[in-house]
Amino acid sequence: MIPHRPKVNSHIKWFCSLAFVLGCMITTDLSGQIKMGDNPNDINPSSLLELESTTKGFLWPRMTISQRDNIVMPPTGLTIFNIESVCVEVNVGSPTSPSWLCLRGDSDNQDVTQFSLDGDILTISIEGGNTQTVDLSTLRGDANTDNQNISDLSLNGTILSITLEGGNTVTLDLASLDTDDQEITDFSLSGSILTIAIEDGNTRSVDLNDFPGIRGDDGRGIDSTRYNGDGTVTFYYNDGTNDTTGDLRGPEGPAGADGAPGADGAQGADGAQGADGASGEDGRGVTAVTHNPDGSLTFFFTDNTTFTTDDITGPQGPTGLDGQDGTDGQDGTDGQDGADGQDGQDGADGQDGADGQDGANGQDGIGISDVQFNADGTLTITLTDGTDFTSQDLRGPAGSDGQDGVDGADGIDGQDGVGIADVIYNADGTLTLNFTDGSNYTTGDLRGIQGPAGSDGTDGQD
Repeated sequence: MIPHRPKVNSHIKWFCSLAFVLGCMITTDLSGQIKMGDNPNDINPSSLLELESTTKGFLWPRMTISQRDNIVMPPTGLTIFNIESVCVEVNVGSPTSPSWLCLRGDSDNQDVTQFSLDGDILTISIEGGNTQTVDLSTLRGDANTDNQNISDLSLNGTILSITLEGGNTVTLDLASLDTDDQEITDFSLSGSILTIAIEDGNTRSVDLNDFPGIRGDDGRGIDSTRYNGDGTVTFYYNDGTNDTTGDLRGPEGPAGADGAPGADGAQGADGAQGADGASGEDGRGVTAVTHNPDGSLTFFFTDNTTFTTDDITGPQGPTGLDGQDGTDGQDGTDGQDGADGQDGQDGADGQDGADGQDGANGQDGIGISDVQFNADGTLTITLTDGTDFTSQDLRGPAGSDGQDGVDGADGIDGQDGVGIADVIYNADGTLTLNFTDGSNYTTGDLRGIQGPAGSDGTDGQD
């Protein structure tokens, strides 16, 4: 994350955006509650922020693993959507040591991707990536186990089955250990004590000595076990033989019920304001078009330049016919002959004759009937004779993009699920699991069948 560098203009934009959202989309009351979406006046009295819609959803911040790991000091409870693992993730660690937990609802229904037995070391891997190992050497080979080897070991869903060569089988249902969608973080076998730990820190132990009938004579032991990828397991024995099981993968269990909503997470810090992009150069537009007396067009642009076309006026029509001559005026009467004297003044002019008829009109010239500004920035001029003329693109280059908006606030944490409070081994061979919500579950009798009685010892000497 880039360190936050506040700017005056970024705060003004943030304040204006917040005021607009609050005015148009959000209903608040004096107690600080916020309702967005449908029915804005109907808000749950226990909610700080409520979203309601039947056509829209809540969109988490989406990022890659690399982008997530570059978040500086992510607070505990920070939530994102990982686009690589396709999962909502929450930081359950600390800001200095973050630990991202996937909230996928089927996390307690993960398939076993591989498990193997190398000598006495059992290794189990699940698709989430967790791998655990346990040393089973204490189950065989000492004075108390009757030197029996394990003949079969399998994990079907959450059922762990251990079978010795004498035919005795003990099963243990591990489903209750991750009812809160938690994964097994560790399990180990010390002597006959099986200890299982889950990620919330709870640890439970079971004494396998309470399960009789798992000891007998020496027999064929397992050298190694290989998971074949198709759900089957091949066991390689110490006599050189091997067996392959059927598909051990169980059906996927139903999704658990949603836990109650957890406490609201802390408000995440605002994302850094991006730098302003460089302003683009103003484009050149047309401000006016003038039709000149010489028949040309002059275009005036916003950068104060001009462009004048050629004369687009059509040719001059032919001259009209001359009108008819008017009739002559009447002659005046002759005066009496007088003595010759000085010349008299000229008589007044006679009246003009009537105007002749107008000649026929000449042909019209070609003018502009329409001017159209096109979407590609060109200008099309349509003339009265049906022809047209299109200019080049008159627009200037586009400006740069505006600034990015600030990041939205983090969502709230989900509610905690139900965990295991206690495990009790009962006298009838069953296990009772007590959960944190007050409910409990009791297994069937997990004890094996009684082994045969030992032979009588040799009589002592008299």
